Amino acid sequence: MGRDEAIAVVDGLLEQLEQTGLQAAQVATVAREIATAAPDIGPVKLAISLLGMAGDSRDLALFHELGRFEELTLYSVVAISNLMDDPDREIWRLAQATRGWGRIQAVYRLKDTDDAEIKAWLLREGHYNSIMAEEIAYVCATAGGLREALAAPEVDEALLDAAGDLIVALLSGGPAEDIRDYADGPAALALYISHLNDSDTSSLARLNSARRIRAFVDDADDRPSWPAQILFDLRAGTAAYLARPVWREMINSALSSDDRTTFFAATDAAATFGLDVWPHHFARQRDHLTDDWYWLMQTDDRQRVEMVVALAEAQLDLAKVGSGPSLSHGLGPGYEDDSALDYIVQDLRRFPGVGWTLVEVALRGRSIRLRNMAVKALDAWTQASWPSDAWPAVRAARTRELDPDVAERFDALLAGRAID
Repeated sequence: MGRDEAIAVVDGLLEQLEQTGLQAAQVATVAREIATAAPDIGPVKLAISLLGMAGDSRDLALFHELGRFEELTLYSVVAISNLMDDPDREIWRLAQATRGWGRIQAVYRLKDTDDAEIKAWLLREGHYNSIMAEEIAYVCATAGGLREALAAPEVDEALLDAAGDLIVALLSGGPAEDIRDYADGPAALALYISHLNDSDTSSLARLNSARRIRAFVDDADDRPSWPAQILFDLRAGTAAYLARPVWREMINSALSSDDRTTFFAATDAAATFGLDVWPHHFARQRDHLTDDWYWLMQTDDRQRVEMVVALAEAQLDLAKVGSGPSLSHGLGPGYEDDSALDYIVQDLRRFPGVGWTLVEVALRGRSIRLRNMAVKALDAWTQASWPSDAWPAVRAARTRELDPDVAERFDALLAGRAID
């Protein structure tokens, strides 16, 4: 039973049950039994929905117990809404108990709340979830009263940090409403920047939020048609914050951190100050602290790419990666080295002749994706740049190929035709 199917059929089902002479209390008794004993989730969804219509306040504990499971949160939230005249507090309890789609669904149903405590929670915590903050950032900002909260003469540091995360999510755009849909957006950004400049606290998170605001207002092709004065004030405010002398030292310190979140916050900020982060990515990969292969290939320096190739030859299990062909797409546990080689080979196309040893492994890769990467790399190199042993390797790979689409690409590659 799909996500909303149980909810959709409950009204009609209750009418039919009433025609049989069953009372609401009887329906609720049966629904409670199903909700607590059914082995499949579909009947549980239906039972929760029925209890929302036929149950009573005794069922709230059951809604909270079942609603902690993400697939049942929506049904529990709707049941609570149907059962109570003022359900916000109970929905809030469920929102706090979930982190994925359950939180998102619960928060959406708090968009009209006038409860001051809930509004404060929406601003400080509501948008944090395991899916993406962008899904509910707009709801949290509008229902929580972001502009009004930031309009206070003084804002505590915790709220200021949470507001920064919320603003970054709004600036990121989609999949739900974002800063362009937020009528109070310009005022909220201006107030936020003003508080940043008034605060003595400096952090990479705040720096990156200020950078995101500055990049947004400087993007003439994507920003809304906000008044020129607002844009000027935001540029001036972010410029003042970015000019703090502490940033370079703070970024350089964070680039040496073993904590991944801290490290990547520093790499985000580094470009603004012209700091080269590639050596730090390389050192982390060399020391087996992370899988930074994608980031290592974000360079135009041929010598650096040659260093990546040598490191990959030393660290990756190329015999296993090149043990194909198979019809696997190379995703999930056990394919970490395959994914690493994906990142490398997809960018080797920009460096004709570099990393042939890795491309040759990719030609006989055990994943379809990797073999496609090898074909595209050799196509970008053009045949004139192929090493002498590339021809027999490509022909052998074509002979072994199991996937018809990849086989066609091998044929096009050997014939010098365009690769789709």
